[in-house]
Amino acid sequence: MRITPKIRKAVNKHLALLVYNTYFDSLPLTKVANILIEYGLNTDGMEGIYCGHEGRSTSLVADNSMICMQWYRMGSGRFEFNAYLS
Repeated sequence: MRITPKIRKAVNKHLALLVYNTYFDSLPLTKVANILIEYGLNTDGMEGIYCGHEGRSTSLVADNSMICMQWYRMGSGRFEFNAYLS
């Protein structure tokens, strides 16, 4: 499945609203997956173990797109998290 630029823009808008000016107690992977599922994208590649104070993950969600996620755990224990569709 290939996605159009219009769908990519819509997904990125939803992801931006999710992470804007927000710190998380844990990584919001379920919320990210729900956004992708809403647009019919494949979330199988997101399954895994996410650990560490900082990290990056990419996984294929369509033939021409990947979900890119980065996180950083601050001293307070909360996470700064960013995600976008490339």
